[in-house]
Amino acid sequence: MIAALLAALAASSGPSALPEPSLRQQAETRRALTRFISVRDYPREALRRRAEGRVEFEVETTGEGRVSDCRILYSSGHALLDERTCAIMRERARIAPRRDAQGRPVSGRVRTAYNWIMPGARLTPVDSRAYGPRRVVARGYDPSLR
Repeated sequence: MIAALLAALAASSGPSALPEPSLRQQAETRRALTRFISVRDYPREALRRRAEGRVEFEVETTGEGRVSDCRILYSSGHALLDERTCAIMRERARIAPRRDAQGRPVSGRVRTAYNWIMPGARLTPVDSRAYGPRRVVARGYDPSLR
């Protein structure tokens, strides 16, 4: 019985396992996702309320590089900004898909963050950390994986 379990485990971690993307590839993918958001995307109501904040999110991508799902991991503190972030990801985001050992495109997940800052606002080193406490909105999320 144990031998069968070990054999199954060894087979599942064989050549069909996905190669882990390099740190550089991961960073490029995270940056690529946030480039789909611009100042013009700021929700009007959020502008009126002067809402700002950092939203951390995770997207699931298809083998074609399209976003199939988006979820908020840490809220900006403003539902308008959180919702707009995922709406933009679903509408616009396209990234180079990960590839399996045979070079075939496969689905994947990417975690990143975006800072919604009022147009014309200036960031100083203190401001970049002044978003207040983060609220966990996704259960089971392990911040050490970021």
